[in-house]
Amino acid sequence: MNRRQFGALTGGALLTGPVAARAQTDTITVHVSGGFYGDGNITTFVEPFERETGIHVNAVKSEVPSAQFELAAKSGAIDIDAFLTTEADSTRFEREGYLAEIDYSVFDNRELAGLSLAARAPWGVESIEAGFILSIDSKVHPPGSPRPTNWAEFWDYSKFPGVRTLQSGQGGTQGPWEEALIADGVPMDKLYPLGHRPCVPQSRQDQRADS
Repeated sequence: MNRRQFGALTGGALLTGPVAARAQTDTITVHVSGGFYGDGNITTFVEPFERETGIHVNAVKSEVPSAQFELAAKSGAIDIDAFLTTEADSTRFEREGYLAEIDYSVFDNRELAGLSLAARAPWGVESIEAGFILSIDSKVHPPGSPRPTNWAEFWDYSKFPGVRTLQSGQGGTQGPWEEALIADGVPMDKLYPLGHRPCVPQSRQDQRADS
């Protein structure tokens, strides 16, 4: 495993930052997050990488606030090589030109086989997948009372009035796209790719402000 492979595999969206510009140094700085998760990243990625390459990793057990990284990028004062962030923030950083691309050609094909295509962004690699589920406030909808049981009913404000909470999707990612499409009857195996169709339920657009 070489330097770029480490930058791609340590986590994600773990971003490669301006790696290429610092590629000849003997030390790299990576924010690996804190707690048990940070410890796991050090054991799984940092220590084997150091043994194999002889490159020292300054593993910082914290995360980088997006505003802090953006300010450093704009001022040219970035002093890190890779870090963990959300898909929404990393997509925005990539659009602004703050991130270096990963050269996936340096990977062994056996390593790449363990990463789905969806997990390989040009600028980082996914390390955590999270699922969003429909959850109900039992105080508003106590057991035994009618409750939304699917995504179509979730958007049915006339039948189930009240506040809904969803990710906004303002940055173009991490929005309620799949939930909206499923509510409009799109089969689960036909959801992707998302970009070629409207993702706001047409039958519920007039309820968006309330929902």
